[in-house]
Amino acid sequence: MRESEQVAAFITYPHLPVVSYQLPVISYQLSVITYPQLPVISYQLSVVNEQLSVTSYQLSVISYQLSVTSYQLSVVSCQ
Repeated sequence: MRESEQVAAFITYPHLPVVSYQLPVISYQLSVITYPQLPVISYQLSVVNEQLSVTSYQLSVISYQLSVTSYQLSVVSCQ
């Protein structure tokens, strides 16, 4: 091992236990922050999903109307 690698190992090694201790604490804090909001997020996603289905239905209605209009135009042009 070269001298620079030894210095890098000496600098980083004492911090490893601290980092490994902080990771579960950070994970716990994130779960505390996000867990109460999960039902709200789930509800918002269901609302968005419902809006998307309504939009999809409206688009299908518009598509149907356009096809009917196209059919009527073709009938008129044939006459």
